[in-house]
Amino acid sequence: MSSRFERARGKLRASITYHMGSPHPVTLPSGDAGVTYGYVKRSNNDGVRTYTFYGTEELPAGTTVSYEGHVYALAFRDLAASPRSAGSQLCYEYTMGRKTNSESNHGWSEFENVG
Repeated sequence: MSSRFERARGKLRASITYHMGSPHPVTLPSGDAGVTYGYVKRSNNDGVRTYTFYGTEELPAGTTVSYEGHVYALAFRDLAASPRSAGSQLCYEYTMGRKTNSESNHGWSEFENVG
């Protein structure tokens, strides 16, 4: 059971997404391109910049989003919902990880053939 604080925080996230969100281009794991509506929150802790994406729809694992000229992989983190109407007050929270070019490892990895 969630606390009043958790419910209030969920409502606040949903409100921010609705009022401050904007369209963001996404690429689904199937390769299909689309647009999702959401809000990106930037944080800076001890010199490390992190990004969190608050969206209005559930996105499958492996989805990427373009933001400020970079591509980020989305990792599902949390689901915020209002106890009154879960269908209309949902806000999905994702951690954004910078997507790197898989060819940048120059054809080798210290983790190849392990196992």
